[in-house]
Amino acid sequence: MLIGCATWQDEGGSWLAYSEEGEVLWKLELRGSGSPRFQYIDAEGEEHDRWPPALGVQEVLPAAVALSWSTGDAGAGRLLLASVRHSREPRFAIPFESEAD
Repeated sequence: MLIGCATWQDEGGSWLAYSEEGEVLWKLELRGSGSPRFQYIDAEGEEHDRWPPALGVQEVLPAAVALSWSTGDAGAGRLLLASVRHSREPRFAIPFESEAD
């Protein structure tokens, strides 16, 4: 099952959406926030803007996933961080090219 989360901003505010198989099942307004984004942290503690970060041998899932956004106060923001429970064994990922590349 393909599961996804996305963040975006529009004239109505900042949003977080959850989808399964390409269908958005729910969306949540991140009130009073700006610039929401996901960050993926690998087993070495390196941050990545997308997952998987590269082709080839790598962990299937990140060690942690963060959702961060600004709150409008100078330099202030919010961070939600969740660790991901999974096998740490590296596996060969099927090569793919991101459409954004």
